[in-house]
Amino acid sequence: MNDELAPNNECSLITSHTKEKIVQHVKDVANRINLETSSGEIADDNKFVGLDLASGYPGFCLLYGELDYLFPDEGWDRKGHQLLLKINNNLQKTGNLSNCSLWTGLTGLSLGFLSLSRGGIRYQNSLNQLHSILYKKIPVLIQNAYNNLKKGVRIEDYDTISGLTGIGRYLLLIYKNYPKFRKYLIDILEYLVLLATEKVILGEKVPGWYISKVNSDKYFNSSPKGHFNCGLSHGISGPLSLLSLSLKQGVIVEGQKEVINKIAYWLLRWRQKNEYGETLPGVLDWTEIKKGKLMVNSRPNYSWCYGEPGIARALWLAGEALGEQDLKEESLYLFKTFNQQPIKKWNINSNAICHGIAGMLILSNVMYNDCQLEDIDSLRFNLVSTLMKSFNFEYQYCFRNFNEELIASKQSPGVLDGAAGIALALLTLISNSQSNWTSIFLVS
Repeated sequence: MNDELAPNNECSLITSHTKEKIVQHVKDVANRINLETSSGEIADDNKFVGLDLASGYPGFCLLYGELDYLFPDEGWDRKGHQLLLKINNNLQKTGNLSNCSLWTGLTGLSLGFLSLSRGGIRYQNSLNQLHSILYKKIPVLIQNAYNNLKKGVRIEDYDTISGLTGIGRYLLLIYKNYPKFRKYLIDILEYLVLLATEKVILGEKVPGWYISKVNSDKYFNSSPKGHFNCGLSHGISGPLSLLSLSLKQGVIVEGQKEVINKIAYWLLRWRQKNEYGETLPGVLDWTEIKKGKLMVNSRPNYSWCYGEPGIARALWLAGEALGEQDLKEESLYLFKTFNQQPIKKWNINSNAICHGIAGMLILSNVMYNDCQLEDIDSLRFNLVSTLMKSFNFEYQYCFRNFNEELIASKQSPGVLDGAAGIALALLTLISNSQSNWTSIFLVS
């Protein structure tokens, strides 16, 4: 076993015995995922299966990469290599992919190879080929996003899942080893600064990340005059995280600090009190922005993708980047609010990362690593207990994706919505891996 494991804090509620059980359960999941496991048909010009990070082979590569890091003599790299061969075979059938995004395209595919490269030692030819394609395609995406600042911003221009924020996070991860990508990272940061510039819409001055009714997708189209997404996966908290993480690493553009401050305090403007503490809305509609107040009480949603935990983590990162203790205190207060109420009141029914318990575990664990607070440790403990109780060999991939028995039969092996993601979330309690795979969630 690799010696560089996460320290076993004697004060933590998560014991060595629990960690041993986690390791065994994660290995059980990894052994259930095999070459016949594939999913993730992408709505794109190219129809392909299994090549997306969200639910396909690249996500499984992350899991095998972590296990290879922890247990380098157990052959997990060989299992990962078989996945990469399958990826190459699919690529030959499909041809070059037009989608460059992190979660459904070439950027995520590159991360799959990187995660199995043992710190960049292996698979350099494949990575160079993928990076060569990205290097040609990313400028087109950036230019399209710039054009849409005038024509009408689309979520997929900038967001974490499909847009420039997700791509930018990968570039921040690799640019020191692949310095030619630094200029594209700078371009993306400059675009995000412009995205936060106020504009006049329908006679009102509003934040630049306004999404019109025409450009809204089916999940966020209830407001006839458009909306403002606050979340980490599809909203402005993703850009806030990337701008903050880049600032911390010394990648700085003009106006970056001011925009981080602007977005962070804009988000806090909409916090509400409830019986447990504070809550934040995931989406605001046009009327609420115009009137300067929420029209209805925000319904808590404690998920990574568009709920308060993701927003709270973005605020912490902003506070770290700016040296603003007030922002960090607000973030901690929100996490303490989550811990004050039973999980059954969290308005989520999934165990997976995107909308569920595993995503909350990743968030609470990175917070605990930063602050070492008992409240956050208690939150981690409760989340781990919930996930471990959902483990069952009778399920196809050992962890069921949903809490409700009526839909427990829905099984996915994927990272974003399935068992591989649950396993990876649990591994955050074990490993000090340098692969930084949690960066794909814009939380670190």
